[in-house]
Amino acid sequence: MRSGTTLARVILDSHPQIACGPESQLFCGRFEEYALSRKFEIGRGEIRRMERTSPSFPEFVTRFLVAHADRDQAEFWAEKTPGNIHHVGWILERFPNVTFVHIVRDGRAVVNSIRTWPRHRLVGGKLVPNETRRDVDDSIRMWLSAVEAGLNFSGHPRVVEVRYEDFVRDPEAAFTPILARLGLAWDPEMARPHEARSSSRDPRKFPSNVEATRPIDPSAATRWASELTPEEIRRIEERGAHIQERFGYPPDRVSTTEAR
Repeated sequence: MRSGTTLARVILDSHPQIACGPESQLFCGRFEEYALSRKFEIGRGEIRRMERTSPSFPEFVTRFLVAHADRDQAEFWAEKTPGNIHHVGWILERFPNVTFVHIVRDGRAVVNSIRTWPRHRLVGGKLVPNETRRDVDDSIRMWLSAVEAGLNFSGHPRVVEVRYEDFVRDPEAAFTPILARLGLAWDPEMARPHEARSSSRDPRKFPSNVEATRPIDPSAATRWASELTPEEIRRIEERGAHIQERFGYPPDRVSTTEAR
């Protein structure tokens, strides 16, 4: 969570041949008929029929997401739920045509975002700020648990690692190799995901991810430097040193100097 998966979702969803809707939780083994119907605007009766006539749960998931893609007149479906990272093995085994995209981000930015998430809630039809303040150590544990789960499948031929910082700086360069796996080319609309209008982009419907409805902002990659204390940065860097080093995130000079 908080690694940029929602932004990646709307970028992919902006391609005319890819339908990447809201979080379904389906690949986490969860199935809540009302939530699916509300989020994807597919009737509950149709969902029940898909479930009843599907010979297996993976087949139901496929039918549901194909129906979503068909409604958008898209050739491919994609699904974004942060919890998918804890079910990579199950997904790869049961969906042999699926490519799993593991979004990684500087751990300092992830922890900084987790501790204040969600930043908005809906009150009387209007977005209002939250005052969420999670414990930094709990936030570090959440970050490490997720990334380490994904790293168990690093190098798998159907697992692609993409750095958040790379795709906010140059989304075309970051996503073109993924599109090539599907036989697709980059579409200029993907660089302007905030311009698309659909119910799955409505911030009033998904207030926890309102930032992803705005233009791509590379400055978000370094916001942690002014919002975390040197001590918090030091704790994140120490506990996640193996991940930070692996993905090329250098230590913060201020926190390193103070630690010495």
